[in-house]
Amino acid sequence: MGKNFLWGEVRYGAAKVDISPANSIVDSTGCIQLSCVNSNAFIYYTLDGSEPRSYETDNCKLYRAPIRLNGKTIIKTLAYVPSYSYTVTYTRTFAMGKTDTPTITGSYGSPFYDSGNKITLSCSTDDTLIRYTLDGTEPALVSPIYSKPFPISETTTIKAKAFKAEWFESETATMTFIREWYMVEAPVINPHETTFENVSQTVSLSCVTDGATILYTTDGSDPKVNGREYTKPFTIYNSCTVRAIAVKYDWKDSTEVTATFTRADSLSEAVNLYGYLMETDASNPWMVVTDVSHDGVSSVRSGAIGHGGMTWIQTSMRKAGTVSFWWKAACEEAEEEDDETYWYDYGSFFVDGVEKAKIAGNDAGWRKVAVDVQTGGKHVLRWEYRKDGATSYSPDCIWLDQVQWIPADGSGYTLTTPEPVPYSWLTGYNLGLDSDFETAAKQVTGKVDATGRAMSVWQDYVTGTDPTNPDDTFYAMIAISNGMPCVTWTPNLNTNGEVRVYTVLGKTNLTDAAWVCPTNSAHRFFKVKVEMP
Repeated sequence: MGKNFLWGEVRYGAAKVDISPANSIVDSTGCIQLSCVNSNAFIYYTLDGSEPRSYETDNCKLYRAPIRLNGKTIIKTLAYVPSYSYTVTYTRTFAMGKTDTPTITGSYGSPFYDSGNKITLSCSTDDTLIRYTLDGTEPALVSPIYSKPFPISETTTIKAKAFKAEWFESETATMTFIREWYMVEAPVINPHETTFENVSQTVSLSCVTDGATILYTTDGSDPKVNGREYTKPFTIYNSCTVRAIAVKYDWKDSTEVTATFTRADSLSEAVNLYGYLMETDASNPWMVVTDVSHDGVSSVRSGAIGHGGMTWIQTSMRKAGTVSFWWKAACEEAEEEDDETYWYDYGSFFVDGVEKAKIAGNDAGWRKVAVDVQTGGKHVLRWEYRKDGATSYSPDCIWLDQVQWIPADGSGYTLTTPEPVPYSWLTGYNLGLDSDFETAAKQVTGKVDATGRAMSVWQDYVTGTDPTNPDDTFYAMIAISNGMPCVTWTPNLNTNGEVRVYTVLGKTNLTDAAWVCPTNSAHRFFKVKVEMP
């Protein structure tokens, strides 16, 4: 019975080890006492965290007297009754004290509105190490050690614990600092959305937030990624979408704004007369249409007028030449074409105020007109549509399309530019001019050459670049190939010497065509000369 009784005590806890003091914080004496209600039990213990055995070893000791501790210690102990192998291990951790919970404070508090909210950690227990985290995880012995106030700029959850040798670590202090952001006002695009008929459209951006920087793109890409900084109004030449965003240091970015600009054909483009400006009656303006045209693309239609009204459109040319065009009428018929009295509603074409052609009726057909202008100087070409005092025939208008001007001298090239520029090349660009090809070729493009001087349209022709695109540039590049310099350029319009002739000049001055390998000396340089064949 005795053996059974003892077995039961050990197995079911009646022989458990009592460890005192009950509080895990030991006093200055640091003494721990072990006891067991079963007087037949031997008490073994370890102080290094290893498991105790029912016999003595270097680490495992038989309890004989109170144990003096010198610091934080894990005690593991068991009560062993001879002849009974089943035992239970009891574990307690003792330390010389427990650190107080740290205090977390921020210089701006919470919420805060500016970067640099400096966080201060403190602990009332002397000689502690405070470890902290900023990602919401529990601080551990591998976490950063607090040494001085540190800044935060975003909403952040800070957790901190105080550690001290031979003491229990503190409870975890937790504090969340919430960042409230000032937000930059959205920029304003002016004009916001528009269809423009001129060769270009000037766009300006603004933002009411002081100190904000506006970033924008015109190719539809993200302005935060690819945007250029707005410094002054810029010009667009084709249909595009402007995207803009305003940013400021330590503020939340503005919402993005967009504006779609649609470049409509101008009056001159609609009738294929590129490089010229067509003026129209402001009260009854002619308009670009696409539903009726001779070339299947677009034309211009006379302005809406009432009985007794008149509307006009005109342009100007220089030198002698031939003007031709197609037109079409949808109005009352002329009863007798040879008698002005019987022309009621009709269109007229004038050269320098002299009527050269008329059209009326509703035969739905296009007619071609060609007029020779035999004198030099400036000539005004004008089209009018008139109505008499009664009767209307819907849609009551005329259409004009495919206006062409061919100089009489047959040259087709400018005469006043350093290099003759073909009229055919100039007509490919709407340069928004109210004059002739000579002026068009010499118009300043907004580009600059290598010396910083303003470039003209004729220079774009020579280099093969687009005069309406400020970013389209002629480039010359140099590289060393087989120990000798190799110069390349783009665009390269030289086709067997028939289009452009490129000459590389270099050595010690720009007039010496001989080439010497360049050095770091300041007088070694080169240039690429482009000549017309």
